[in-house]
Amino acid sequence: MSAGIEESGPLFVRYQSDIWVEVAPDGEVLTVVVDSSTMEDPVDIVRADASPVDHTERAAAINAAQTGLWPSWDFGETPTSPGSVDV
Repeated sequence: MSAGIEESGPLFVRYQSDIWVEVAPDGEVLTVVVDSSTMEDPVDIVRADASPVDHTERAAAINAAQTGLWPSWDFGETPTSPGSVDV
């Protein structure tokens, strides 16, 4: 785990992004653009059990999320990995 993050389970770094969908008058979806500029800063850092995250852990989690490789994408309203909770 990244330096600064305690060994008490994973942290979830939550981003919120604007998605623009261009729709033609006949209903056809022409383009879909994820506005990456809205993902510059996360909106929240949480634990699976909702316990507090201190400043050091928050900074380490943000650093890991912004500099590490993202291995997969789950689509849905909340994280779908085992052990996750609704945020």
